[in-house]
Amino acid sequence: MHRKTSTGCPKTALSYQLKQLRCNCVFLEKDKERKKERKRKKERTSTERENL
Repeated sequence: MHRKTSTGCPKTALSYQLKQLRCNCVFLEKDKERKKERKRKKERTSTERENL
């Protein structure tokens, strides 16, 4: 990936940054959800073991 200097159109750079931020936020949210799911699964397996 080659980075262009900020001498180009600033509008596109800004919108690109915003897009990146939005993608990052979405990714972080998904990551949080995944971690929650993992925790839930761990808890579920531990309780199942206790029940056996």
